[in-house]
Amino acid sequence: MSEIIKSEIQLAIEKIYSLNKVAISEDKAFSHMLLKYYFGINFYEQVVTDGPNDGGIDFLHYDEEDEKVIVCQAKYTASLSCEDINAEFNKMHSTVENFMRSNTGAYNNILKQTLQDAIDRLPDDNSGNVEYRLFTIADIDTDTIKRKIEKSTTELGRFASQRNCIVSPLVAPSLSLPGLYAPPSVRFPTRYRNTISNACSLQSAPSFFF
Repeated sequence: MSEIIKSEIQLAIEKIYSLNKVAISEDKAFSHMLLKYYFGINFYEQVVTDGPNDGGIDFLHYDEEDEKVIVCQAKYTASLSCEDINAEFNKMHSTVENFMRSNTGAYNNILKQTLQDAIDRLPDDNSGNVEYRLFTIADIDTDTIKRKIEKSTTELGRFASQRNCIVSPLVAPSLSLPGLYAPPSVRFPTRYRNTISNACSLQSAPSFFF
C-alpha cells in the first residue's frame, strides 16, 4: 500500500480524535480520506455510516449539482475478488431499495438518518438517481472485473441498466507526485470516457459507464 495513503489515513485518525476525542479505526479513516479527496468533505462524521448494520454503505454523499445520492463502500484490504465486488454492490443496492420502501428497521441510526435525508432530497422527477461506488486499495484487474460483471446473472446484472456502479482502485505512482492516483475506474458495461479531477491533486483515469 502507498505511503501516501497511509499518511492520509493517519492524518484522518488524528484529526477526528482532536475534534471529538474518539479513536477511529483505519477502515473508517479510509472513508474520511476518500470523502476529503473525492468529495471535498473534511472529517464530517455524520456522513460516515461504517459500522454494525450499515447495509454495506460506509459513507455517502449528496451531489447537489446532479441531484444524485452517491453511496460508497471503502474496502481497506489488499485483495478483492470479482465475487466480493459483486456482493458489495448487491448489498448496497438492497439497502437503498429497502430505504425506498421505508423498510429501515435493521440498520444503524446514523445510516437511517443520513441515507433517508439524502433520498428525501431527490426531486420527484429524479427519485431513483443513486450511484454506487466501491473504493479499494487492492491491486485488481479492472478489465477482468468488467468482463465478469457484464456477464453476471446476479441481482447486480439485473439492476445494472438503471444504476451506476463504479469500482475505483487506488495506488500511488511514485512518491514524487503530490497526491493519489486512481487507475482505471470501472463503470459497467458499455460507454467510455476519460476524466481528470484536479481537486486535491487527485487524478482519475478512464472510467466505464452503464
